[in-house]
Amino acid sequence: MKIVVVSDSHRRFSYLEKVMFTNSKADLFIHCGDMEVGAKYDYSFVSVRGNNDYRHDLPEERIITFDGIKLLITHSHQYHYSNRINSLFEKGKKLNCDIVCFGHTHTPYIENREGVWLVNPGSLLYNRDGSKIGYVVIETNNGKIKDIERKPLVI
Repeated sequence: MKIVVVSDSHRRFSYLEKVMFTNSKADLFIHCGDMEVGAKYDYSFVSVRGNNDYRHDLPEERIITFDGIKLLITHSHQYHYSNRINSLFEKGKKLNCDIVCFGHTHTPYIENREGVWLVNPGSLLYNRDGSKIGYVVIETNNGKIKDIERKPLVI
């Protein structure tokens, strides 16, 4: 199964559409907040509310299970900057999550810490570390994570 993770697209509708078109065979699309759009993309993404989203009906965090993989999805603005990664790891571990997907920092990050994957795709607007904008593709098979790879968005 193929999961596509994006974050911080900040009204870049054409970039979201490009990600969906490029990955048209994906089984699941996740948005980690700051989409800043209305209901148009609700059918396409499992989303959480970021600090710039005006849709207050979206949760700040959600836990889903997909293909036997348990994921915590958050924007992460509610976690303190100096301890964000450790806090996300601890929460994911406490909740028995396999993957914690998060955004907000506009900086890509992928790490496996004690069996918990911490995945931030960076931004579809701009990345604060100067890296190319992009998204993450997670490949799974019957409860096993096969691959996690960040891909640049070619526009």
